[in-house]
Amino acid sequence: MIIGIDPGYSGGICFLEDGKVTNLFTIPLNPEGDVNFTGLIRIMSEVRGSDVVVIEDVHSIFGSSAKSNFQFGRICGILRTLAEFTGAEIVLVPPKTWQKRVWTEEDIVVKGKKKDTKGTSLNASLRIFPEVDFRKSARATKPHDGLVDAALIAYSATVK
Repeated sequence: MIIGIDPGYSGGICFLEDGKVTNLFTIPLNPEGDVNFTGLIRIMSEVRGSDVVVIEDVHSIFGSSAKSNFQFGRICGILRTLAEFTGAEIVLVPPKTWQKRVWTEEDIVVKGKKKDTKGTSLNASLRIFPEVDFRKSARATKPHDGLVDAALIAYSATVK
């Protein structure tokens, strides 16, 4: 089993087994908008020592406030700590590395003069996992970026 984690408040967790998505979770939040530790522990308790946990290795976000960067770092630390407690192998992968592994030329979306990473990842996820519904819930109208990225992060561990 490979578990892909896109950290952050709008992140996601994907369980991938034999190339198939078996579970998708958004990062659970409590009513105040902070991380729901009980929910996160419940999700991570499904991880076993023989599994591989692939976490996007991100750093502070340029242009974000100190508070935002601190909160982002906090959730990254919580996720890494919980992954360590599972006994699973932990792999940190920078965004550009996993993107290079999973994106193809046909996936790329350009907005203005820049590559649209969210659109490109969505295209790649629809190509790789056409049967998966990446919406946060049945009521959602659009795919959830964190779930899309988590699945691609997990998948990136299967390709070089």
